[in-house]
Amino acid sequence: DTKGTNCMKFIQQNQVPKGRKATHAQLAVDHRPGKSDPNGTRLTVAGNLLSFEGDSCTETTDSMSIKMSLNSVLSTKGAKFMTVDTKNFCLGTPMDVHEHVKIKHDLTPQETKNKCNSQEKVTNDGCVCVETQKGMCGLKQAGVLANDQLEKSLKQDGHVKTKFTPGSWKHKTRPTMFNSCVDDFGVQCVGREHAEHLITALKKCCEDVTADWKGEKF
Repeated sequence: DTKGTNCMKFIQQNQVPKGRKATHAQLAVDHRPGKSDPNGTRLTVAGNLLSFEGDSCTETTDSMSIKMSLNSVLSTKGAKFMTVDTKNFCLGTPMDVHEHVKIKHDLTPQETKNKCNSQEKVTNDGCVCVETQKGMCGLKQAGVLANDQLEKSLKQDGHVKTKFTPGSWKHKTRPTMFNSCVDDFGVQCVGREHAEHLITALKKCCEDVTADWKGEKF
């Protein structure tokens, strides 16, 4: 039994709203030996074929900011450096405006076919149409939606973006600063309790969070 995320639902082709375009999907396969599961398969969306007029840019850190952060760790008494990885950070974020994708039905797992009765929705070209209701790889707006959700969630726990440095964050009262790059974080904090506070805050909006504190996994 595969745990679902309610990211998409099968629809009839005539249910695509008038004036909206349905793009295509493809499977991306990769082998990454450094991961706990080295063999990865992911369904991606050709978002470049869809029109999105909103802002799709997200702030991210650069190499100079990272170097300054590392120097700050070395020069701050009691400071330690922690790395954090948030799994599927840009995925599963609810979208106000849904997108539509056509998928080859023979690429759909049999378990999904049975559970969703997708056979009834197959078109003459052997595809099924799905409505994406949450962020997926390839959608232009996936990154900015996830970033906005992250900012809103972290702000409730006192973490805010710095005023002038893109991708740089700090806590209002705790000795915690970090730089973000997509789903990876480089964190400077004085005291493990403050590191745990950040991890707890991240887990409120991210599916899976792993961190390394002085070589020790959280």
